[in-house]
Amino acid sequence: MTRLVNGFSVICDIGYLSPVHTYSVNVIADDLDLPSNHLDTTYQFSTGSPCMPNFVIPITAYDSAAVVKTFTFRLGMDSLATEQYDASLDEIPPPPPSFYAYIQNPEDTLMSLHPWGYSKDMRNPCVEENAWHVYLGEYNTEAEHWLEWSVDDIPFDELWKLKIAVSPGPRPTDPAAYQDMTEISRISLEYSDTAYIVAKFWGAEEW
Repeated sequence: MTRLVNGFSVICDIGYLSPVHTYSVNVIADDLDLPSNHLDTTYQFSTGSPCMPNFVIPITAYDSAAVVKTFTFRLGMDSLATEQYDASLDEIPPPPPSFYAYIQNPEDTLMSLHPWGYSKDMRNPCVEENAWHVYLGEYNTEAEHWLEWSVDDIPFDELWKLKIAVSPGPRPTDPAAYQDMTEISRISLEYSDTAYIVAKFWGAEEW
């Protein structure tokens, strides 16, 4: 507490503040005058959203038929990216001749114009959450399928996580269904499964 000419200044260290969060501070104070003066007021403030670094991750899909087939697609972050198709950043593949993997963006209102999805899909790093939906195409139903990547391609960031889950249905809502992509480099999936890759700020909740 610091004494001022017309009162006191109190500075409190309230520790770590989560980004993308609204906080309330209740200040209660009384002085020694007679009659005493009483202050009871609440202040609110919000913390901003951090941004992930720009990066691109190549991910290879495998189809282990008699002849192993592979297809590599890419996803990542770029400060110039939007939720729609960005001609200078995203890539739409031609009709593939055989096994392939493709990305769909549920936020892209023009997704119906890209029947083979994206082979490269960049997102804005300052958005609180980004989700890539990855599907397989022209697959062998009797083969084993998996996705593989290098953990070295994923930049370290203490406020964000890049995680993956596999499901035959809608995107899982249980955080326990997701695995940190810096801790594994491969995940198996059935030919009818969808891989959900999510980049999300994790400080404000379990993620």
